[in-house]
Amino acid sequence: MDAAEPPQRFPPHPDRRPRRKCVVWDCPNRVVQGGRCISHGAKRKGCASPGCPKTVKKAGLCSAHGPARKRCEREGCAKVAVVGGLCIGHGARKRPCAA
Repeated sequence: MDAAEPPQRFPPHPDRRPRRKCVVWDCPNRVVQGGRCISHGAKRKGCASPGCPKTVKKAGLCSAHGPARKRCEREGCAKVAVVGGLCIGHGARKRPCAA
């Protein structure tokens, strides 16, 4: 293999979405920003909450400062609601893909 030739990649699994790889030669990491992984210089946005060192998850905030997740409506249950206000343990069923 020539030094200028990019590394060989295995074909993606047919059931999975293909992920972009870092542009740095021989780096197997996934792209985060600008074609690069964290190790090779991609910049991550920080949480907008003052003094928080975590990275952004949604709406400029980290998981600790972002919007609260909806909880199951059953009495005494603290699990996250999935569908119809219920958790999986109380009867919510995830809808299969229609494709």
